[in-house]
Amino acid sequence: MVKSLMEILRIYSPSGKEEKVATYLYNLMCNLGFEEVYIDSVGNVHGIFGKGPTLLMLGHMDTVPGFIPVTLKDNTIYGRGAVDAKGPLLAMIFGVAKALHSNNDIPFKVHIAALVDEEGDSKGAKHLINSNVKFANAIVCEPTNTIGVVIECRGSIHYRIECKGRGGHASSPQVGDSALEKLLTIILELKNITEKNPDLSITPTVLEAKSDAPNKLPENAHAIIDVRYSANINLKDLITTISNITTKCGCYIRPLSEPVPPLKVSISSPIARAVIRGILKIGKKPIVMRKMGTNDANILSALGKNLVIYGPGNSKLAHSSNESISINEFITGVNVYYYSILELAKIMNISSFY
Repeated sequence: MVKSLMEILRIYSPSGKEEKVATYLYNLMCNLGFEEVYIDSVGNVHGIFGKGPTLLMLGHMDTVPGFIPVTLKDNTIYGRGAVDAKGPLLAMIFGVAKALHSNNDIPFKVHIAALVDEEGDSKGAKHLINSNVKFANAIVCEPTNTIGVVIECRGSIHYRIECKGRGGHASSPQVGDSALEKLLTIILELKNITEKNPDLSITPTVLEAKSDAPNKLPENAHAIIDVRYSANINLKDLITTISNITTKCGCYIRPLSEPVPPLKVSISSPIARAVIRGILKIGKKPIVMRKMGTNDANILSALGKNLVIYGPGNSKLAHSSNESISINEFITGVNVYYYSILELAKIMNISSFY
């Protein structure tokens, strides 16, 4: 398993260049004995076994750009994708294969999907939605510090704010009209509505103002804002608030993307209970978590609400120059995925009995 992890990390696969890693995973799942293995029209790799209601288990095989030489040091493997998310994805595949070859009664179909473009526009996840893939339960593979079970993620949307002004001399700003000053006023007001509110963040990621001279007030300015909101936030009301603040300052706003919905799953759902029990089975104490960002789980919630996020590895190392995962974390992840399948089988068998 460790050899496979190092091999897959050596395959550079930033978003849009996943073909070689897809071929590797296709061959791996064929060799592991999955009943059906195929690559779909957008490049997602699927491995399936069993019958009945579907447990969808998915992760992404693309990475952010920037190759990191693959090395093994002090029982830790370094490489781009080690934790986000080739390491967790491979742990999931080996955990599922372990269940496949066990003698346990598994009363459902297990469907693995290794997705493309999660770090881009989520083309792989959107293809699953367009294909109307069905699932009764799902586990999305992302690093959750090995013992974390994520049941909530914030949604997101991006906006462009544009301001215009008449300009004027910088020595007399009180008689001029600065587009930049209008924009900064909007940003400060937006910041005020997010303070002490963990359910909401509004973060400017681009800020640009244009002036013909250093002593002239800018006549044009724009910003791009990243909005993250939890299921406790009414998106319609939030958009109205942001629009009112912008309009009040004489500026314009337009969305740059469709909103990605927030995710919130009941901790008592069968899949949440199964993964929590899977962590307990290896002698660890699970932690229920909430992610501040978004991922493919948010998008796939359109297909069903019974899904959680779990994966081995330190999430803080994702996208970093020292991205890595310890062998112990990786093996622990394999076993948690394995036991989660067995625990879900027990829960479903008991449910069907009653």
